[in-house]
Amino acid sequence: MRAPTPLALQALRSLAFRSFAVHEKPPHLSSHCRPYASHQRPPPPSPRRPESAPQPPTRNSKSAPPPPSTNTAPLSKQKSAPILAPLTQPLGFLEPPVPLTQRPERDTRSWRQKRDDFHNYTNHLSRRAALTQKLSTPYFRDWTAMRHHEGKTFVAPTRVFRRDFAGYWPEMWGWRLRGGWGSVWGGMRGRVNVVCWGGNEWADRQTRTWVEENAGVGEVMREFGEGVVQRAWVSVEGNWMKWLILRFLGARQLRRGLKGGEAGRWSLVKGVGEEVMGALGMGNRKAGYVYLVDGEGRIRWAGSAVAGEKEKGWMVASLRRLCLEAKGEVKAGEEVEGEKLEEAVGEVIEEKVQTA
Repeated sequence: MRAPTPLALQALRSLAFRSFAVHEKPPHLSSHCRPYASHQRPPPPSPRRPESAPQPPTRNSKSAPPPPSTNTAPLSKQKSAPILAPLTQPLGFLEPPVPLTQRPERDTRSWRQKRDDFHNYTNHLSRRAALTQKLSTPYFRDWTAMRHHEGKTFVAPTRVFRRDFAGYWPEMWGWRLRGGWGSVWGGMRGRVNVVCWGGNEWADRQTRTWVEENAGVGEVMREFGEGVVQRAWVSVEGNWMKWLILRFLGARQLRRGLKGGEAGRWSLVKGVGEEVMGALGMGNRKAGYVYLVDGEGRIRWAGSAVAGEKEKGWMVASLRRLCLEAKGEVKAGEEVEGEKLEEAVGEVIEEKVQTA
C-alpha cells in the first residue's frame, strides 16, 4: 500500500479540522471552561497628559506686570504709632522719703555676713534673673521708640492727684553742683517743687518745653516766690565714664545757667534701678520728664517728653493749685471754682460728642 502524498494529507487535514479551524476555538481557550473570561473588562483609564513645565520668559516675551506692592516701607517703619493714654494712676512709692546721711552704695557688712550672702543660693538666683532681664533688653530700644510721639509715654493729667492717693518721691543720693554729695530729697522738702528729670541733651530740651517755654509757669513762680515754690533738676547717667566727664568738665558750664541756690538743687545721680523707673512712670529712659512734688514728697502731677499746648495749661493750673495748698488758702481735696467750671464744661462737651 502506497503512502498518501503530501497533497492528500493536506486535504485530509482540512476536512478533519475544518470546523475547529473555522467555527470553534481550541478547548484550552474556550469560554465555557472559563466563564469569567466572557465578562467584559472595563476600559483602561486614559493616560494623563503631562503638565507642561513653565518656560522661562524670553527677552521678547510680554508678560503681565506683577501687582504693585502696598508695603513699600521697611517693616520697622510700617508699625503704627501707639495711642497715648492719659495718666490716671498716681505715681511714686508707698513710703515717704527719708533724707540719706551717707552714700547708700557703701557696704557696711562684716566678713561673716559677706560670706553667708555669697553662699546663699537664693541671692544668686535673683542676681541671675536681673542679669538675664538686663541682657535681653535691646540696647537701642529707647532710641527706636523716639520715632513715635518723640518718646512720649503718657498724656499729662488735667488736674493734680489727690493728696491722700498720691505716691511719694524716691530718695536718691547724688552729686550737687554746690554742696558736693548729698540727698536729692534733702534740698526739696518743705516747698512745692518743679522737678525736671533728664540725662542727655535730648531730654533737657524736652523739659524746657514745660518750663522755660511755658510762660505761665514763670508767672506762678514769681507770684508765690521762692519761699513757696522752687525748681529742682535730676540728671541721671548710668555710664561711669560720662558721669566723670560731666562732674569734672561740665560742672562749670552747667552753673552758668543757674541762679542763687538753684545750683544746690541740681543733682547728678549715678544711675537708677528699674524699680525707681517703673514707679515714676518712665517708659523711655532717653526722654525727659517733669514732676510737681509737694513739700511732703508726694508726686501730685507728671508730664513726659515734649509738652503739648493743652498740657502746658494743665501744668500751670496744677502748679497754682499746689501753691495755694502750700499757703493754706485752699485745703487739700477742696475744689476751686475755676476747676468746677472747667470740669462742667468738659462734661457738656463730652456728652455732645457722644450724642453726635
